[in-house]
Amino acid sequence: MRVAEAEFVRKKTVAFHHFFDDYREVVPGRWLPFRQRVIQYNRRAPEPFVESHLEQRVTEVSVDRPLPNELFQIELRDGVEVRTDWRYDPPIRYKYSKSQTEAERIALRDFERNKKREGAR
Repeated sequence: MRVAEAEFVRKKTVAFHHFFDDYREVVPGRWLPFRQRVIQYNRRAPEPFVESHLEQRVTEVSVDRPLPNELFQIELRDGVEVRTDWRYDPPIRYKYSKSQTEAERIALRDFERNKKREGAR
């Protein structure tokens, strides 16, 4: 179990609600929800509350076509806040810097792990 999941189980509070609807058959036998809603709760407060609400709608669909590599590349600018980097367990937050090393991000992860261990005692 990941540390983030363990925290969820310990607190017994919901972090996200995901809703999928408006399903359409895009090709025979393949269905896609054309609308997704996400409600995120702030669980750090004494009483959880809705922190954000996101709604996404599909406007165009292509099936079984190759995707260009450019769709999978992102270039961040220095100083941009990375709110949740899910590559790490637990996820980490930081201000992006081109000069930041993997070792620095691992140190952030270790710091978060230690903080959670101390809080669990």
